[in-house]
Amino acid sequence: MEFIHCNSCFELPKSNGRTFFLTSCGHIACAKCVKKNKNTTTPSRSEICRTCKNACTYSEINRSLDGNSKMFFQSPKDLAAQYMVNLKKVLEFQSYHRSRLFKYQTERMSYMNKYVKTAQVEIKKRQEAEKKVIAEKEKLKNYCKEKTQQVQELEMKLTTCKEELMMLNKLKEENALRRSSRERERSITPKRSQNHQFPNLYGDTPITTLSMACTTSTPNDPCYLNTDPDPMSPAVFHESPVVACGGKFLTTPALLGLNNGIQRRSSSHGRGEMPTPSFFQMQYD
Repeated sequence: MEFIHCNSCFELPKSNGRTFFLTSCGHIACAKCVKKNKNTTTPSRSEICRTCKNACTYSEINRSLDGNSKMFFQSPKDLAAQYMVNLKKVLEFQSYHRSRLFKYQTERMSYMNKYVKTAQVEIKKRQEAEKKVIAEKEKLKNYCKEKTQQVQELEMKLTTCKEELMMLNKLKEENALRRSSRERERSITPKRSQNHQFPNLYGDTPITTLSMACTTSTPNDPCYLNTDPDPMSPAVFHESPVVACGGKFLTTPALLGLNNGIQRRSSSHGRGEMPTPSFFQMQYD
């Protein structure tokens, strides 16, 4: 290393030469130029550089020099080669890790694209399902509205029926009260005697049938209805109780409930009036 020399006395290193030191400020000094202590040849840490006159530290130039300082004493060619090797290693290292990162990012992007497509398909399905649900909701809403209207109509009908039922019950109660009052009046009112020979045809007279030739008269007693198709049935020729219970002849005044019917008939014969027709004069044997 021909460039090494003392920056103060310009002494060159020899085979049996002096020891040289490197200052922290970048200068080289020989042992002779460096201020020494009494008992050692090693310069103190608080020495002043003989070249720049600044406080500095000294490091002996040998194989034990630290890496940062040893670099300045290497061959530029070797240092460049070493740097190329180191640069290649650095490039390979960085390229390896960069390629791994790029591969991971590529795979991640592919996975994300696939996931995005799957998500889009799922979103589309859910949108269609949501549309169906909304349509079904509207349908159910209309159905509920229709049923609500029907319920309201039925409630109105039910209310009307209840009112009608209340009116019917009220009328029924009123009729029952009237009937009971009539029955009480009938029970209180004394009945007419039935021993008379039908002075009147109204009231409590037991009228059943009136025999007129072969035909029964109104009102008819159900027991004497002509249910037998035989014209010679006894029910046809059954005698009327009015005729049976009357006098010898049944006259029109008797049918009309006149008290003096028989007397008028007798007096009318005396006055030469027209007698009662013969079909009303049915003699009772």
